[in-house]
Amino acid sequence: GFPNIRFTRLNGNWQMVMGRDTAWADPEPVNDVLTAFNDMRVLRLVGPMRSVAQSYNLDTLNAEHLIVESPRMRYELRVGKHSGGDDHQTVVNPLGDTMAYAIAGLLGMSTNLPFSGWMPKYLVNGDPANWKRLTFQFPGGRSYAMEKRDGNWFIANVALDPVKIDRYLGSLARSRGQELTDPNDTLTAQLAYRLIVEDTTRNMPVVVVVAALQDRFIVRSSLNPMSIMPFDAKN
Repeated sequence: GFPNIRFTRLNGNWQMVMGRDTAWADPEPVNDVLTAFNDMRVLRLVGPMRSVAQSYNLDTLNAEHLIVESPRMRYELRVGKHSGGDDHQTVVNPLGDTMAYAIAGLLGMSTNLPFSGWMPKYLVNGDPANWKRLTFQFPGGRSYAMEKRDGNWFIANVALDPVKIDRYLGSLARSRGQELTDPNDTLTAQLAYRLIVEDTTRNMPVVVVVAALQDRFIVRSSLNPMSIMPFDAKN
């Protein structure tokens, strides 16, 4: 397994530490784990640990350990196999208990994340209703802007199809990377284009930079500048 990752809440944010590595965590998966822990509901008894531990990855070699601490309590849970499909389940064993239980949800999928899996990977987020301008900048000084006027979007003075633009902006607002790539890739990458999203609710625009390597693209966002992500240019 991976080395221990410790999460600490600091001023409303989650900082994570693994060995000498420190980073701010994406609050969404952390909150997912805490919600699953808080709402933990036993679906069935799996069996005695001495009989089922190895089959469900609850043995010493394979089990993940989730430790939740507060000023008033400390709770440790061994987390084993999880199943997908329509009925998500994770097999767990509370420390000190001789039995294994199946609980609702995919707690096991979250606790199995590596350090990079917890890092934020947002490209653009927010409510498109608050966006006023999107600017695309290309090498050589070329650029164009999509601008909202009186509730409609235009490029120059050409009105855009409202159905298509709503679909595009909605997809853009939810865009995020799935994994990280080597930060050293930025040393040899060439700018493909820069997207600047101006939002009336933000003091600073969101800037997304897409760069090209010899055989692929990478992307970085001002929302989480330490995260360098692969980018599918087709999307």
